[in-house]
Amino acid sequence: MQEFNIHGNIFKRIREDRGLKLKDVAGDVISTRTLMRFEADETSVTLATFNRLLNNCGIGYIDYFGYLHNNYKSETEILSDKFLKLLSESNRSGIVSESIKLLKQDEVSFELRVWIEYFLNAIRWERNSEILFENERIVKEHLKSVGRFSHNELLAFLLMLNTATVEDFSIDYVSRIIEEGMEYLAPKNLYDQILGLSYVDILINGVGFLTKNGELEKAEEYCNQALKIFNENRALPYSILIIRHIKGVLLPKIYLSQNKIEGVEMANKYMKYLEAVIEFDNLPEYKLSRDALHKEFYELNKTGVSFDF
Repeated sequence: MQEFNIHGNIFKRIREDRGLKLKDVAGDVISTRTLMRFEADETSVTLATFNRLLNNCGIGYIDYFGYLHNNYKSETEILSDKFLKLLSESNRSGIVSESIKLLKQDEVSFELRVWIEYFLNAIRWERNSEILFENERIVKEHLKSVGRFSHNELLAFLLMLNTATVEDFSIDYVSRIIEEGMEYLAPKNLYDQILGLSYVDILINGVGFLTKNGELEKAEEYCNQALKIFNENRALPYSILIIRHIKGVLLPKIYLSQNKIEGVEMANKYMKYLEAVIEFDNLPEYKLSRDALHKEFYELNKTGVSFDF
């Protein structure tokens, strides 16, 4: 079944699961015969027609894409399953070999390039062949050539940002992406909420990028903007966690980099909080986070004031 012509079959599953008859869903939108052909993936319908058919089923696009995701595997999902199996077997070279093989195809989608980068980053593989260097370069150049990002482009930017330098992405460019994401931090709908989670990661990593490159005032400004948004939208399920991360990790690093005593005070409070969480939960992830932060805070502290931890 071709990837671009699978929607009718998915639609049929939805209709049947909801116990609806062909004639009732077709209604006055299309003929029953045309709907049958659409469900058999023998013909397509316009987006406007598809929207009316969804309405006749009593569902929206979110419901439809849920069915699509659960009943159809895209090229990248098949790749992901294969790579995850290799990862579970600790077969890092297998992931690299498969990546090179895929990149040698005549046509390579941007989404496929991004997922290859995702897994190469996951195994921390250094680009040791021209084709892998070229893939990374193509992804970076694509990101710099487009305006507002799609979801896949957001994922790609996040992957690249972790190891990027100002030669890869300029300060102005990273700042623009952070600013574009601010409107999604308080989402207005479910789709915005999905994007919002990605933009939260971009905010965190973007502020880290700016801090690392000495843009401390700009980094602090974005932290304060985000704090205002999340404080005004505390009903969001992740608001408290993000507020805690900004006040406990991002701002202390910024203030310590500016030799401000506030950095020492905020770091002290957050590390005490983290110790309490570790004592309660005893999770190894929190211990790793504590140890990494301990090292970073001490390396940044040039204030002359000692920490309490």
